[in-house]
Amino acid sequence: MRCQRTFAKSIDCRLSAPGQRAGSGPIIGRRPSGHQRRRNEQGSGLLTSGIVATLILLLLLLASQTLLLLHRSTLADSVAFDAASRLATSPASPQTTDRMKERAQSMLGSLAVINVVSTEDPVIVSVSLPTPGLLKFGPRSWKTIVRTAQIRREDFRESATP
Repeated sequence: MRCQRTFAKSIDCRLSAPGQRAGSGPIIGRRPSGHQRRRNEQGSGLLTSGIVATLILLLLLLASQTLLLLHRSTLADSVAFDAASRLATSPASPQTTDRMKERAQSMLGSLAVINVVSTEDPVIVSVSLPTPGLLKFGPRSWKTIVRTAQIRREDFRESATP
């Protein structure tokens, strides 16, 4: 083995067989050239891109699931409050309760369950909806959205003024 000093002040050590000139054998202690390095790392960009694309798709799925859940829970809140306020401001009768249930069912669809807990003071209406989306995992409380609205009934009475 012969070592010689190169132009960049580094030592170039190459194996050379007897009869060969120095520096013509394989390099010892140096990094492979750019072409050799590229050949060793071939395909690593594809692996990295696949991992990044998968992570981006999972984050997009999580964001869309969250938006659907927020939309559905807001819808359940508004329908429960609307139904309770309609019952509180109208005279208490079974026909009014049935009309309110039909209206709420048409707003939420066939999967919703609307319960009128009380039509007396206070009026209590409960709305249950299944969670939206593709992912159905987690505790049972995550699988159903339940919203309850409670509004006091105000009856206006005529005062007995002389």
